[in-house]
Amino acid sequence: MVKMGKDLLEETKRELKNMRKNVNILLFKSGEDEYSKDGEEILNTLAMNIKKINVKIYDQNNEMAKNFNLKKYPALVFLDEDGNDLNIRFYGIPYGYEYTTLIETIKMISTGDTSLSKEILDKVKKIENEVIIKVFVTPTCPYCPMAAITAYKFAIENKNIKAEVYDASEFPEEASKYNVYAVPKIVINEKISFEGAVPERIFLQKILEAI
Repeated sequence: MVKMGKDLLEETKRELKNMRKNVNILLFKSGEDEYSKDGEEILNTLAMNIKKINVKIYDQNNEMAKNFNLKKYPALVFLDEDGNDLNIRFYGIPYGYEYTTLIETIKMISTGDTSLSKEILDKVKKIENEVIIKVFVTPTCPYCPMAAITAYKFAIENKNIKAEVYDASEFPEEASKYNVYAVPKIVINEKISFEGAVPERIFLQKILEAI
């Protein structure tokens, strides 16, 4: 089971010391498998030590799982302080390098600051078509958090954008379906796909191509 060390916990507290609003995280477990247990351990540790993080844990058979249209388990759903769904999902457990994705996502939701440039933000907010971004990552990939966080930024800023991050090592069938041979791999609206942690403007350009 994944255990959060004292040094990592203290570093996390420093990273999240400027949280403004509460962040709600829902974990939908896939039974009692080790991945789900690891997810509980990580999230409960955060909730116990950082008062603005609220965690609720459900079984995958819970009626709420249907409401969020979840595709795989375990799954993380992120809600804002008022319980609004931000259309960002993490399929798997955010450990290894993906722990960075978890912490940066909490920061963005809590502060309301995605740090997108005005030029990019203006273009993102003008998107009226539905956009579904799938980002395939692994916990051992140091470049994957950049791709995952960029997708989440766009979703946070525009409700028409949905961002789904998949741990490719945990869901090999899903990875095979999308021909994931290297990570990060990004698939947009089942039309456009590319690999690598590209700059935000290139990522946005790919979205615009897809729609």
